[in-house]
Amino acid sequence: MQQMDDLVRVILISGEGEDEFRVHVGMSREAYQRAKELISQEKEKISNDRRTELFYQAMKEFPPRKK
Repeated sequence: MQQMDDLVRVILISGEGEDEFRVHVGMSREAYQRAKELISQEKEKISNDRRTELFYQAMKEFPPRKK
C-alpha cells in the first residue's frame, strides 16, 4: 500500500486529431520531479509529444521502487 501512496498519476498525450491517444500512468514522485525539471529546461513551448517523451525519460531514470 505504501508503494501506491508514492505514485503520482499523470495523463500523457501523443499525436493529434484522430491519431491522438492518452495514456494514464502512475510514476514515482522522483520521476515526476525529474520530468518537471526536464520540461523547465526546454527553451521553447513544447508539444504534447515532447512532453510525453520527457516524462518517459524521467520514468526510465527513476523507476518505481520494488519491495
